[in-house]
Amino acid sequence: MRFVTGKEVLANEKFKAKNDNSRTQLFFYSSVQFIQNGYLSFGAVKREEVLYPKSETPSDFSNYKISTAEASVGFGINVKITDQLVWSNYVGFGAYYHLNYTKPMYTEKTATMIVLGTALRLNYFKN
Repeated sequence: MRFVTGKEVLANEKFKAKNDNSRTQLFFYSSVQFIQNGYLSFGAVKREEVLYPKSETPSDFSNYKISTAEASVGFGINVKITDQLVWSNYVGFGAYYHLNYTKPMYTEKTATMIVLGTALRLNYFKN
């Protein structure tokens, strides 16, 4: 994560005037993740079983483990709500690749993705 505007640390600093722009941060981020032998979610298993009944494919999707590599880049904003509470929102774009993909599956082997996120961070400790 790289901050473009705002202070490096938002939490644990006292508020100044209401128009003080130190209450926000604009940032860019990049993310790379590798998941090894992850199970499909309950919804994904149900979707695969509906689309491909056991008679059509030898795979048992409830026990299927898949390894995935994904990467994304994007930008976001942090907003300081109170002295210890920070609200983060971000949007990004990326791609994923399933390394041990089994055909047929509803999910593609490689695809692009839009990443949307929001979080509330409560910081108790001083930095």
